[in-house]
Amino acid sequence: MSDINSLIDALKGEDMSVASKTFDSIMADKVSDALDVRRVEVAQSLYTAQEQPQTELGDANELNVQTAENEPVGSEEV
Repeated sequence: MSDINSLIDALKGEDMSVASKTFDSIMADKVSDALDVRRVEVAQSLYTAQEQPQTELGDANELNVQTAENEPVGSEEV
């Protein structure tokens, strides 16, 4: 909050150099905070996305698949 007060004071005093630097600092902090929030959201979505395929593969592995061992030997015609 003190950064905003400093910005207002600099603008009142028409010190545009200080106002510009203070504004840049405020915006950098806000962008950094927003990026941190987005990083957490992306990490959570990746973690959730990794769990789902494992569940689907678990279901697929339970399917009864016939292999060559299950086929009768000698049933091929030459």
